[in-house]
Amino acid sequence: MEQSMRLLTLNTGSSSLKAALYIFEPVVTLELTVQIERIGHADSQLRLTRCVGRNSA
Repeated sequence: MEQSMRLLTLNTGSSSLKAALYIFEPVVTLELTVQIERIGHADSQLRLTRCVGRNSA
């Protein structure tokens, strides 16, 4: 069974982190995104979005 190649991208800031996971099968498709904002603060936020079927341009 052949597995599809995946690519994880990260973008970090002083109090935030953004990530995206792409899958290559055979077109590049965005699989999920993660955003963490206000890291270290009481009101920090985590967003996880599953992006089923979104092709990357």
